[in-house]
Amino acid sequence: MHGSAVYVSFAQSNRLSAFSAGIKRIKPLWSSNLGEVTSGLAATGSEVFVALPASDRVAVLNARTGKRVRYIRVGRAPIGLITSDHQLFVTNANDGTLSAVDLHSLTVTATMPIGTGPRSLALAGDRILADDVIRNRIAIIDPYTMSLAGFIRVPNLWDALAANHRLVVTTNSKGSSGWPEINFVDLRTGKTFRKIPLPDLPSELMMDSQGLLAALPDRHVIVRIPLP
Repeated sequence: MHGSAVYVSFAQSNRLSAFSAGIKRIKPLWSSNLGEVTSGLAATGSEVFVALPASDRVAVLNARTGKRVRYIRVGRAPIGLITSDHQLFVTNANDGTLSAVDLHSLTVTATMPIGTGPRSLALAGDRILADDVIRNRIAIIDPYTMSLAGFIRVPNLWDALAANHRLVVTTNSKGSSGWPEINFVDLRTGKTFRKIPLPDLPSELMMDSQGLLAALPDRHVIVRIPLP
């Protein structure tokens, strides 16, 4: 979601569709066939970026029309995307790297190693977070110097991540009772201070002004959880 627009990817048809989310109704805006399976996406006011892991590219679409503007060649198997200031950041799962793309020139300006199979990204104040589910840790990255600022250890880390300037929300796939568990982690100390069990594994975590949203695809629901 970006502004009043909601973007939905349809895996079986390899399409990305945009909808205008009004108060009383949702209006379709456009639908674009990307020709291959899509992964993460990010948006600015004028452009939409879609990760295409099979071809090691990021597609750039016009946010108003859905037409392809160009492709950006990044690392192997791009998955997670996020924008910050004038840059787009991309996790390359098969390289274990993070790439920075200048939003004006739409070219890769830097690439750095961050772990093994990084996927999801989240913005935490002036830091970027990337999950590393193989090593059960979250990398903390300084985007201005493209350097690692530290790690947060999370047991049984699942690929769903959200953050703000003071906390990180992650998923423990097994939890203390064997069920999936949402973990609220203090960004400053790296300590978990709250745990909430879930009936299923979330495919995505998002924060808004009213709390945390957890998408549970197997249950076909989105759960809202108040922030501590």
